[in-house]
Amino acid sequence: MTASPYLLHITSRPTVVSDTLWKKWYSTEHLPDLVNAKVVTRATLYEEIPTPMKPNPTEPRKFLAIYQTDRADPIMSKEYGNVSQTSELFTTEGGTNSNGDNGDFDGRNYELIDVFDPLKNGQKPSPQLFTVEACPSDDQDYDAFMSQEHLPMISKTPGYRRSLRYKLGSVQTPITHGEPFPFMTIHELDDTVKAITSEESQKAHATEWTAKRLAEDQFVTRGWKLVCAEGWN
Repeated sequence: MTASPYLLHITSRPTVVSDTLWKKWYSTEHLPDLVNAKVVTRATLYEEIPTPMKPNPTEPRKFLAIYQTDRADPIMSKEYGNVSQTSELFTTEGGTNSNGDNGDFDGRNYELIDVFDPLKNGQKPSPQLFTVEACPSDDQDYDAFMSQEHLPMISKTPGYRRSLRYKLGSVQTPITHGEPFPFMTIHELDDTVKAITSEESQKAHATEWTAKRLAEDQFVTRGWKLVCAEGWN
């Protein structure tokens, strides 16, 4: 399945209601509403899982909603404004109707750079993800590294599906926090830990080019497991 030209990336955490109710709201109301309103083409919700990579600073927003879309700034679209931002679900646990009163969000708009899908495995939502946010010291060398060496080697890891590369969009969302890194890669995998700890992954991270990029660039990595998906049929 062809990836859409833009991506809306939203991490969140419930601040009043439980994780269970938060996932129920996303899966039964919010994701279907956004797809049905044609704000986005496909939507998936993931929950963070630990990985054996170098620990990053603790990030409290442990849910990731990713929306493939044809819109550069979907949150500001008329269609998004027509989607309900309230739910009676929240009142069952003492919250308010508004999702904004029950959770903490961080949103980012991205533009698609490349889809690396040598196995043609992008037709279904991936069971797990490994996301890599990058701030390179040399954008051109980083791009060459990814396309010429890193992705071809990473694609040999067990359970590899595909990788999608994005650059930060020109428009920040109303809920963007801080200064996100300019690039992000989403690796779609069957099992993140198995892929990262594989012999193939170790080889990919042992090259001279990888050592150069690790020494000169900044990265934030996180692992995720699928909770629900909408719009993939």
